[in-house]
Amino acid sequence: MKRLILVCVVFSLLGAGLATRTDAEVRVRTTPDGEYDSTVIVPGGDPWQQGIWSSRTRGSLRRGSIVLNPQGDRYGDLLPAVGEPSMAPHHPFVVWSRFNGTDYDLVYSSWRYGWSAIEPVSTVTIGGDDLDPNVAFSRAGVPLVAWWNSDLEDGHGTVYYSVYSGSRWVEPVRISHATLGGRYPVFDVRHDIVVINYESDDGLVRLSYELPTFDPTTITDDIDPQGLLSDGSVSVSGKGLKNRN
Repeated sequence: MKRLILVCVVFSLLGAGLATRTDAEVRVRTTPDGEYDSTVIVPGGDPWQQGIWSSRTRGSLRRGSIVLNPQGDRYGDLLPAVGEPSMAPHHPFVVWSRFNGTDYDLVYSSWRYGWSAIEPVSTVTIGGDDLDPNVAFSRAGVPLVAWWNSDLEDGHGTVYYSVYSGSRWVEPVRISHATLGGRYPVFDVRHDIVVINYESDDGLVRLSYELPTFDPTTITDDIDPQGLLSDGSVSVSGKGLKNRN
C-alpha cells in the first residue's frame, strides 16, 4: 500500500527563554530512478507563526521541480490538501487556499515528474473565502475536490465539489443545504460509491451528499457534465431532524 503523505513535524526548541526558528517545505520524494515515492510536508517557522510552504535547504532549491510553492508562506497560503490515487504511478494532486487580495480562492498543482503550474480550481467567481479543501479519487482514478465557502458578510457556509476533467476542474457544484449551510467536507469513497460528509453552520447537524454515478469518460473538456454532477442525493441527520434521501 502506497503511503499518501509523510508528515514530518518539526518542533521548535525552547531554551533559556529563546525560541529556535525551523524551516518548512512541501515537496515530492522520488526513488533513485525518478519515480514518485511520497509527498513530504514539513511545517516550520517561528513558534508563534508556523508556516508550511518555504524551502528548507539549498539542496531543495536545486531540486526546484520537486519543491512546491516555496513563496506560499510569504503570501499567507493556507495548509494544503493532498490526494494520491490508488493506481500506479500514484501521482498526487495538491489543493490549497491562496489569498487574492480580497479573499481566499482555491488553487492546485499536480505531480507528473515535476509540479505543474499553479492554477485556480475554478474560473467562476464565487466570492467569500474558499476553505478546507479535501481531495480524493474515484475508484476509476478521477480526481475530486470538495471545500466550503465562507460568506464574507455573515460567515454562512456553502459546500461545493468539482471533478477534474483531464486538463481542468469542471464548474463547481453546490451541494449544501440552503438553510443549514455547510462546512468542513470530507470524502468517503467506498467501492463505486462516493459520499461527501459535512456539517451544518452551527455544527449540530451532519449531512451527506452521495455523488451520482457517472462514466469517467464523459468528463471531458468538450462535454460539460454540470447537470450530471448535480444529480446526487442528500441525507440529513441531527437533533430534531429525520434522515431523508
